[in-house]
Amino acid sequence: ATPDMAEPTSTQQIGPWVAALGAKKPTPGGGAAAAVAAAIGAASGAMACIYTTRKKDEEAGIAAGARTLAEQLNKAAEQCITIADEDEAAYAALQASWKDDKLTAEDK
Repeated sequence: ATPDMAEPTSTQQIGPWVAALGAKKPTPGGGAAAAVAAAIGAASGAMACIYTTRKKDEEAGIAAGARTLAEQLNKAAEQCITIADEDEAAYAALQASWKDDKLTAEDK
């Protein structure tokens, strides 16, 4: 992490990350918050799928599909956390460009 950038979302506990989101700091910001919200939604869906793998679900033939969907949703959640990190890094790079005297106003 750069001095102006919070620790990557993927390595933080949720409490400190939420506190950082509510602080007067450039990151994490709205893009990262949206990605984390999407990750939570995907993980919640995965949890629901995992609870659809009981014996009666196996007998009904739906457990395998639920496991597959849970895996897909967990992968999507991981991707969303990666996107949150990428959003924070992109904004930090944008801020750095504002301070770069070598760039023209048009390039900034």
